[in-house]
Amino acid sequence: MPRKTIAKASIKEDLKMLKEAAKGSRRTISIVKAAPKAVIEKKKKPVLEQKIETTKKFINFHVEKSEYAIDIMSVIKIESWVNTSNELIDLNKYFGQGVTPADDKNIVLVIQVKEKIIGLLANGVSEILTIEEAEIKPANTELEKSITGIIQYKNKKLLVIDADQLKNFQRL
Repeated sequence: MPRKTIAKASIKEDLKMLKEAAKGSRRTISIVKAAPKAVIEKKKKPVLEQKIETTKKFINFHVEKSEYAIDIMSVIKIESWVNTSNELIDLNKYFGQGVTPADDKNIVLVIQVKEKIIGLLANGVSEILTIEEAEIKPANTELEKSITGIIQYKNKKLLVIDADQLKNFQRL
């Protein structure tokens, strides 16, 4: 007589019931354990519904008491303020917070803004960050379009600068 599958079971009670039903019978019972329900549901979930986390790398730098972050892909190089030959943006002056005092310790982040190469005058670079895009909060775009987001990182609020939005810069 051919083997016959009577039922599939994954729970102890179902197994017990199947064994009881098979007593006194000449039939062979094949018990197929089902995959956990969670695994089945994950396989059924459409690809579009899956959350895809993406990260971005930023250079965290500071000018006076303000902390900034800029996409690492925008930065060409970091050089000494004394040796730069690039047009410079003093971010303090740009955002209406006075002028950054001249100091031999200042650095310049050389970036590309559209077709122009310019430098951002800064007091120093803090670190390179890897940030989930979901952690970047929107900025108040009414104040300044070049600030595209805010990152809360280690008790600091970093203003995210979009290099392509910088405008009206002048040589210092």
